[in-house]
Amino acid sequence: MNPKNILFVDDQSFIRHFYSHTLKKNGYHVIEAENGEQALSILESGEAVDIIFLDAVMPVMDGFETCEKIRDNKDFSKIPIVFLTGNSDKSTISKAMGAGATDYLVKGSNPEDILEKLDTLS
Repeated sequence: MNPKNILFVDDQSFIRHFYSHTLKKNGYHVIEAENGEQALSILESGEAVDIIFLDAVMPVMDGFETCEKIRDNKDFSKIPIVFLTGNSDKSTISKAMGAGATDYLVKGSNPEDILEKLDTLS
């Protein structure tokens, strides 16, 4: 798999733009959502998504619930989901993995870390 369509879900616009900029300049198409409810709407609309970067703490629907709903839907359940959140404690990581996350990155990471993560998921 060579993921090209990325759904980036975070309630903080500056975070979305910070990471999206790096992804776009490296040839990726980035679709942005500010909460889990928007992310699910995008998926249900039929938008092609190869990988999802998902924040844990968001209003409306948090990342854990969003991840579980994606995993419960047979149409989207195989899409890799990488949590990208400011919480690096073991309980948050465990909760993310228990919700169905493929992997986990800590916010504030170098944007190049996302590119490396994409390489490992290819």
